[in-house]
Formats: sequence, structure tokens, C-alpha cells
Amino acid sequence: ALAQRVHGPLDDDRLERRLGAHLGTRLAAQLTDELLELLRHGQHRRREGRQHPDPPPPADRLPEHRFVGLQHGDTNPDIPIYLATGNEATVKPTAEIADGWLSMGFMPGAMDEYRSWLEEGFRRAGNGKGFKDFAIAANVHVEVDNDVKGALARLKPEIALYVGGMGHKTKNFHNDIMVRRGFGDAAQRIQELYLAGHKDEAIATVPDEWVDMKSLVGPAARIRERYRTWEDCGADTLNVRSRQPEAIEVMAQAVRLN
Repeated sequence: ALAQRVHGPLDDDRLERRLGAHLGTRLAAQLTDELLELLRHGQHRRREGRQHPDPPPPADRLPEHRFVGLQHGDTNPDIPIYLATGNEATVKPTAEIADGWLSMGFMPGAMDEYRSWLEEGFRRAGNGKGFKDFAIAANVHVEVDNDVKGALARLKPEIALYVGGMGHKTKNFHNDIMVRRGFGDAAQRIQELYLAGHKDEAIATVPDEWVDMKSLVGPAARIRERYRTWEDCGADTLNVRSRQPEAIEVMAQAVRLN
């Protein structure tokens, strides 16, 4: 796993303040494209990337120019590369240049929104690429408990953190996803409360319905029943998040592997 983040003069919201939202998005996409080429071809491939120059610039220019190198030797160009993205500006290039997608906010019904973005990325690839050549991995939190409401409540602190406290106030991808799914008022209120330091109130504001849409919680029978919508949601991989060993057993039963 490898995470890329823009640091220094272009860090976080400063990227948009200095360059504007559109240019900031284009720069992030360019950084990702160049990094993927570096990963596929290795540090011994000499290239002049606009964001990842090779060879690195002189030391006196380092504050404004970054060089990315790999710490190991030769790379394997056949290792699949997945990108974790979640909005239109990042999903399209993901479909264009990556082998798979670690989708942010993917859940049953989400393919209706993402399909056109993915298809546009495939079109840009220009090599006949399509869903058959592209892996989609969704994430689901599984919580086994006869008390459905209690299980939903245990997942709310993390959701409140991501929706209310991550990113910048005007650019929080987790908040944006919640808005696009029809929970705009709740998303705005969660962020207001969280940023004001009222974390418990922010957690209490997370709607049960939103938690239930993006997770599998409750008794084993309820989880197995609701898994059917995930099975047909368009993802070909489902990453299970849970601290309960029994959750893995329940999911194994749900996918008929047990």
C-alpha cells in the first residue's frame, strides 16, 4: 500500500487557495499519473516529470520542487495498482490509468452515480478498456449484534470524525458523498458541530439510516439478508471491516463459502 499526499507549499487547502479549485484538481491528477508511471517503471527509468522530475532538482530548489524515488530495486510492472478516490474529478482518471478502484462511498445503489464517470475514464484510456478490465473494491463495516440500534451507534463516532472533521471545511470528500446520497442537512450539521468542538452532539446527529446504508449490522440473519444488495452492487471485491471474529464467519456464510 502506498499513500500519496501533496506536501509543503501545496499542502491541503493551500493547493486550492493558491491555484484555484480547478487547477488544484488538475495538479493532483497529474501527480497521480506521474507517480503511477514511476511505480510501474521504477526509479531507474529517467524521466522529466513536471511534478516528479528525474533527476531531482538542486538542493536550493527543493522547497518548491519534490522528487519521488523508490527505496527498493527493480519494480514489477505487472503488480495491479488501485487508487482510492471518490468524486468525479478523481474517479474518471482512476478508471483511465489504474487497474482497480478502492472506492470511497461505494454502496448498493451507488453505481448509478459512478457508472458514467468510470465509463468516461475508460473512454479516455482509448484502448478498449472497460469494466471487464477493471476491479472495483468496496468497503463495508460489519457489526454482529442483536441490538441493531446499539450496533449502529457504535459506528457513528468514526462517521462523525470523517464527515465532520476530515479535510477542509469547504472540501471534505466524505461530507460530499453524504450530501450526494441525500443527507445534506445532516452532513452540514455534523460538520458544524464537530468543528465547533461539540463532538458528542455531532455523533448523535449521524442518522441511523446513513449508517445502515453503508454497513451491515444486526443479527446474523439480518446481515445475511442485507448482504444480497451488496452482492449485486457492481463491486467485485468486498473488503470487510470488523473487530469481531464472528463477523467474518457470518460474512463467509453470506457468500456461501462456509
